[in-house]
Amino acid sequence: MVDDALVLLREKLLVASDAGEIITIVYHGGSNPGESRKVAPIKVAITEMRARCYETDAVKVFKLNKIAVPDWGIESVVQVERLPQVDDAYVQLIVDRILAKKYHVDLSSGISVHEFFKNGKPRKSAVAVLAVDDEGYYSRPFSVRGPGVLEERRFKDIRKAFQLFEEQVSYLPDLSV
Repeated sequence: MVDDALVLLREKLLVASDAGEIITIVYHGGSNPGESRKVAPIKVAITEMRARCYETDAVKVFKLNKIAVPDWGIESVVQVERLPQVDDAYVQLIVDRILAKKYHVDLSSGISVHEFFKNGKPRKSAVAVLAVDDEGYYSRPFSVRGPGVLEERRFKDIRKAFQLFEEQVSYLPDLSV
């Protein structure tokens, strides 16, 4: 079933490419997943398509399994990932999970997770951090550091940052044992 949908999509994109047609797709990847884009296919390969995107006026590569073409009745093969809504209840849920593992949580500038010294005081160095750049210096103001991240990762979408932060917190060992 999945292969049939990709074959049909590939064939229709080849026809559109040969005709120089501009089509509207919904791309479930890239920096703005789920957004509608007007593209002109240039070359169609087995798993991807190179096309001119008229939204950004650039030539981009699109994975075929992430493309939906509503005008043709073709849905993408990849399921759209639903990110959690970030509200006070969601933040409190994550903080409660961290506290249950017996870590210190500092909420002064984002969320930072700290271990304790033997005397019970929290360490200054954090083991996991979700920080926010309030000054507008970065185009991606949300950053995450943690045990599974080799370098700091920056995000434009707070929901993606929280998703990675929650994953990093799950890697932390339980100190209550």
